[in-house]
Amino acid sequence: MREYLQAHLNETLTLESVARRMHLSRSQFARQVKQETGATFVEILTQCRIAEAKLLLQESEWSTAIIAKFVGFKSVTYFHHLFVQRTGITPGQFRQNVRKNQAAKN
Repeated sequence: MREYLQAHLNETLTLESVARRMHLSRSQFARQVKQETGATFVEILTQCRIAEAKLLLQESEWSTAIIAKFVGFKSVTYFHHLFVQRTGITPGQFRQNVRKNQAAKN
């Protein structure tokens, strides 16, 4: 499932659409995800999107808005909110910290 999510982050992914791709009913899929991972589908999807956003913040010059859209967030504000909630810093601060650390290594 994580591989599928990673490959399709920029698409609209819902519990129902991914369950269909996994050939399970929505409730079967939700239950199985929770049992196997201890997290909900939405939590896992958010983790994948934030992880991909971190990579893009490190490796690209894309704006935060473009990154948010690319990883599947419909709202830049919501992306910003979740990023801060999950990491404790803004996407811009994350990018600055990464670049500062890279400069210090060189």
